[in-house]
Amino acid sequence: MGLYDDITVADPRFVCSEGHDLSSEPFQSKDFGCAMGAVLIENGRLKYAQGHFGTPSPDGNTAEIYCTCRRCPAFVQFGTGNLCGCDVRFEIGITGDVVTTVTRISPATTDWLHNEPLEAFMKRCEGPMSYDEALELHVRYREMRPGHYAEFRKWASARSEALKSGADWPMTLQIGEYPSAMQLANKDN
Repeated sequence: MGLYDDITVADPRFVCSEGHDLSSEPFQSKDFGCAMGAVLIENGRLKYAQGHFGTPSPDGNTAEIYCTCRRCPAFVQFGTGNLCGCDVRFEIGITGDVVTTVTRISPATTDWLHNEPLEAFMKRCEGPMSYDEALELHVRYREMRPGHYAEFRKWASARSEALKSGADWPMTLQIGEYPSAMQLANKDN
């Protein structure tokens, strides 16, 4: 990830390809000097707040900013539990402190939904599902300590195969559906 600046958007021009307003989404950019500061885009105007390494300022007359649309579907990587939400990128034109143009440069959500599971790193991924469901599954992966991923991977694999065969398997994970870290720790006793 490295250094970046946080971007807050309060401008109706920032929508994903599905028309979802992205004003509530946290944006980032590496095109404002990477001061670890904050940039506000409000009604077409830029405002800056100092960061750890100075005050952000545009590197040129365009900048790329990006976020994840949490209202579009998402995937969860098999084995790692990484949440892969729909990435939305914009190129903005800048003159002084005015945002003159806003152009979405990321693929349409429908294209992303088709292509993302075909990526090698997404083999056997879970989804698509709602972002909230993906976040819940991601959290469950993270709750397992690194030494216990193997047990959870067995559960995830069984769930994935059941869903592919058309069997009903609840999205929400219930306590006891896979061994807890405590159960695994006591397994050898």
